Amino acid sequence: MDHVVILRKKEKILRKILEGKKTIETRWYMTKRAPRDRINTGDTVYLKESGEAICAKAKVTKVLQFLLDEKWLQTEKIVQEYGEGMCLSNPDSRTWEKKYKYAILVFLENVQTITPFAIDKTWYGIASAWLVVDSISTIAIWD
Repeated sequence: MDHVVILRKKEKILRKILEGKKTIETRWYMTKRAPRDRINTGDTVYLKESGEAICAKAKVTKVLQFLLDEKWLQTEKIVQEYGEGMCLSNPDSRTWEKKYKYAILVFLENVQTITPFAIDKTWYGIASAWLVVDSISTIAIWD
């Protein structure tokens, strides 16, 4: 399975991943959304900044999914244990206390830059920040 991860350009997340500072991509949601229950060890993640072409890829080495029942306590434990790899801009877990019900941690390895290419997001919605596809070739636009 392949995944397209769209990252916020202004936060320079892609640069942190390429530099090896950020080794865990996280998604925090109020509802069940991709990649929850749709990503596995061995999958390939393609990385791009919003409005830009895909320019990097990585292998998934581990996936952790959490249902945040005791939100603050559990979130605090996640941040304490994995915060360095998540490269958080605000490591105070209490700021997320009432915002999220689900957390997904995707561990990345073998990050590498690739020849940039665009994708067709037509069937995924304009605001989708994580796409799950059987093969990247089904949405890639090659020049």
